Parts: sequence; structure tokens; C-alpha cells
Amino acid sequence: MIEKKQGLQKGGVNPVTQAEQSATQWLTVRNRFQIQESRFFFLATTVNFIAFSSILYLLYIAPHQNVYFFGFAALLGLGLIFSVVSGAIRYKRSVLESKLNFEGVRPIYDRTAFFQLLKQEQKRAGRYHFPLTLCYLEIDELASVEELQGKKVAAQLNGKFADLLASVIRTSDYLCHLEENGFAVLLCHTDVKNAENFLLRLHLQSQERLELSFSSGLTSYRSGEGLNDFLKRSREALKQAQKEGDQKIICAIGKDDYQVIKSF
Repeated sequence: MIEKKQGLQKGGVNPVTQAEQSATQWLTVRNRFQIQESRFFFLATTVNFIAFSSILYLLYIAPHQNVYFFGFAALLGLGLIFSVVSGAIRYKRSVLESKLNFEGVRPIYDRTAFFQLLKQEQKRAGRYHFPLTLCYLEIDELASVEELQGKKVAAQLNGKFADLLASVIRTSDYLCHLEENGFAVLLCHTDVKNAENFLLRLHLQSQERLELSFSSGLTSYRSGEGLNDFLKRSREALKQAQKEGDQKIICAIGKDDYQVIKSF
């Protein structure tokens, strides 16, 4: 194993875009179902309220004009349709959640959900002085794979790497698909040294099962620092690792912005 040490280079954090949701991103899927369900429920409630108010009004002004009740029947029918759709969405959501829980699928969070969890774990780490380490990872040469073999092959490789990550992290850790070729892993109760061991195991698994390499940057949370500083330092570690070449490089930033570059 080759090691060298150097000072931290300053730089901004590139903005990340929300990646296309994968099948295992159950949190995002569940939220979408909940949004759709709430919309249909609101529509059903509104339509039924209008229908109820309308029939009361018709009964008051024209109790013998039955032709107006056809409109009311149509409104009630529309409300019934919305209610049925809302119930179907709720049932589909419950089936999906039960299936994922039964199959033991690990969640892959999107950017928004992951950062919410990161804030929570950051507060816990600061309050109870638990070690908390954030890893950024990117597959090496994925752009070349896309250019030579097409977007479909590159996307499949990216998906397989995501599944591999989900299979090797612990139940207490969190995985996020940040962008097309970017992943983040939040390792709770884990210092930099143990995080390096995690990346070594991941490297061995990726070589054995997928025959690919990746670059990664990691750093631990420092008590009292802001979330942006924590994220920036981890991204900077990844950038520095990638400058060293696409040969299974990791960069760990320790105390006082001290960097350690390692190659497997």
C-alpha cells in the first residue's frame, strides 16, 4: 500500500443534481405515493363537499326540479372515482413497502432525503460525541464506458455498483445516489480508520463481482462545525483522490485538514 501526505487544497463544492430514482430508493417512492394519495384525497373531499352543498342548495330553492340532481350525481360519481383511486394508491404503497421489507432491500436515498438524515446524524454525533464519517465515491472511467459501450451499459454498471454498496453497508449506515456517477455513504459510529477498512472491503467486492475500480474521499465530522463544511471537506477529498489517478485511490482528511492518500 502506497501512502503520501499533503496539505489540503481549497476549493468550492460543485452543486449536485438529483439523480434518476432507482428501484431500491424506497423512501422517494413512498413519498411520491403519499403525495399522489394526498392529492386525490383532497380532490375527493373537495368534490364531495361541493356536491353536498349543492344538493342542500337545490333542495332549498327548487325541491321539485329533479333535473338538477343529475349534476349532483355526476359530482358524487367523480368524488367516488377519486376516492377509489386514492384507496388503490394507498394499497399499492402498502404492498410495495411490505415487499421491500420482506426482501430486505436496503434503501438508497435521494439527495434531499439523505441530507435530512445527515443533519439528524450530525446533531447526534455532536451531542453524544459519536464518530461520524462521510464517504464520497465515484466509479473510475465510467465516462469511457459510456462512450465505448453506450449509455445503457454505463447505467447498468452504475446500478450494479449501487446494489453492491447497498449490500455491504451496515443497517446503521446510509447510502445516497447523489448524481449520475456519484454516491455518498454515511458511516455512523465510525472513525476514519474503520471507514478505510470499509472501503477496502468494498474494493475487494467490486473487483471480484464487478471488475471495476472507484475513487473515494472521506472525512469525519468535527464537533461544532457546520454541515456545509463537513460536505465540502468530503467532496474535496474525492477531488484530491481523483487527481492521483484512476487506480482505486482513497483520500482521507483527518484533523487540521491533514490528508492521507492511499492506493489499494
